[in-house]
Order: sequence, then structure tokens, then C-alpha cells
Amino acid sequence: LYQVGVAAINRDSFDEAIDKLARALEMRVQAHGAESVLCAKSYFKYGRALFMKAQADNGALGPEMQQANAAAAADGAEGAEAPATAPAQQAANSGAADPKGKGKAAEQGDG
Repeated sequence: LYQVGVAAINRDSFDEAIDKLARALEMRVQAHGAESVLCAKSYFKYGRALFMKAQADNGALGPEMQQANAAAAADGAEGAEAPATAPAQQAANSGAADPKGKGKAAEQGDG
């Protein structure tokens, strides 16, 4: 069932993939337990099939993301801006975050 489900994903037959992978996952969970590492691939492929179906049905990332992607594609690589740096990365770059978890106050002797 697992291999049939994987083949269905490759054919973009997401309903069939979801059905087969769900049944394969149920069998593995019964045999090995829900938290067994032997179930990991089945959980992953089942989740992937669900995601791909949702994405195919209505754009899982939403219309705003689809519009942004279309606009970026229309502008081409030359006109595209670099993505904004994440706040955590900004803090790390500015030195505000201490990898030891002590913060700037401890570095300055206020701790």
C-alpha cells in the first residue's frame, strides 16, 4: 500500500495517495506503535500527500503568496528584492543575542 500511495503522489493522484498512505500508516501503527521510528516515513508521505492535495485544490499558501510569486516571476530575477532578514537573524547580527543566553547586560558587567 505504501508504494502504491507513493506512486499515486508521483502521478498527482492525491485522493488515491491519501487513501493508500492512510491505510499503510494505520497498519504500521498497529504493528509497531504510533511513536515508532518505523512509522516515520509513512507519517511523512501521508502528510505530504495531504499538503499537496490542499495546495493543488486551493493554494495552501493563500492567494497573497500566489500573487507575490506571480509578481516576482513577472518582474524577473533582476527586479526582485532580497527577502527581509528574519528578526532573530537581525538580533544575532547586531550582537543583541548572546549565544550563552546571558544577554548584553551580562556582557557589560551589569549581571
